[in-house]
Amino acid sequence: MKKERDKPKILGGFAQSNRYMGLGLHFAISTLFGAGAGWWLDKTLSTLPLFLLVGMFLGAASGFYHLYKTLVEMQEKEKEKREAD
Repeated sequence: MKKERDKPKILGGFAQSNRYMGLGLHFAISTLFGAGAGWWLDKTLSTLPLFLLVGMFLGAASGFYHLYKTLVEMQEKEKEKREAD
């Protein structure tokens, strides 16, 4: 009986950890995508690694913005849930 009560807590923990892992993965992929696009531009235009750095920073900024926006939304939902209880 005790294990059945603990099951929703465990599943809730997995769901929450998946959310955070997804956010980290999104941040990493957007940074790598920006760096890859910058590398491609540098290779195509035969320039210094200027576009690589610019692309990497733009990708990281985009990933950070998405991370921030999502975390604020999650915090607001959690606050509304606590207020409803």
